[in-house]
Amino acid sequence: METEAGTAAFSHSQKAGFTTYVEAQLAISFKNLFPLVFGKGGSANTDDSECLPGISMGHKWNTGSTGLAHQLMRNMNDVSYQLDSSIKKIFKDYPEACQMAIDCVTASKQFVIDLIAFMSQEYATWQQRGFTKKDAWLIVSKLMRHIF
Repeated sequence: METEAGTAAFSHSQKAGFTTYVEAQLAISFKNLFPLVFGKGGSANTDDSECLPGISMGHKWNTGSTGLAHQLMRNMNDVSYQLDSSIKKIFKDYPEACQMAIDCVTASKQFVIDLIAFMSQEYATWQQRGFTKKDAWLIVSKLMRHIF
């Protein structure tokens, strides 16, 4: 059963010339400098600040069970399950395409897991080297800017 918001979003995406809502979401994602979790930073609105737009301080990233790193890891299995289920449903008659899509999701999931671990490790490493939490997070932010 579709929600009113979902129906409205689909209607707006069709008015913009997209065949599906997913197509519209994909097109919009290319306008962002960073993945949404790091905050909006569109190419037309380049963010010159040193920190990531959505995570201005390291303690928001890594604070045990309330930090963004933990939340991302906790939600990874749910997202993976949803994507795998959709892939199997959509490509049920195309086993090779289904396997390729699942492989892409698996590789993407591993990239995100590795990126989360990298960010957390770098943040801790720079603090151990004597940098303040703020300066350590600035270094991690600059690294993420170079990656994306």
